Amino acid sequence: MKCGDVFDSTKRSFCYFHFFNDIDYGVDLRMKKRRFRMRIMYLELNFIAFVLFVLGVLGIVFNRTNLILVLMSIEVILLAISLNFIIFSFVLHSITGQIFSIFVLTVAAAESAI
Repeated sequence: MKCGDVFDSTKRSFCYFHFFNDIDYGVDLRMKKRRFRMRIMYLELNFIAFVLFVLGVLGIVFNRTNLILVLMSIEVILLAISLNFIIFSFVLHSITGQIFSIFVLTVAAAESAI
């Protein structure tokens, strides 16, 4: 079936490629609740990543004299970035965000080895 073909006797078009369709004919109430909970989970995780990023930036701004605290703040920023990569790779059903997250973590490990 292509997008726009008619299914069943209800004469409604059926397509898998509608991302944020408000009218889901084949989805029951449990699936709608699960999608809502997943959206809330994404918001919570993005909020955590945002808080980590802001804490890292504030650590760099307010502690310019202590080099170890600045490096720890950079580690926190890199952790927030990798968390965002993982969240959006899960949302977009792609593995590239997880691969970039591994690269970011290797950069953070190399930086902490210094």
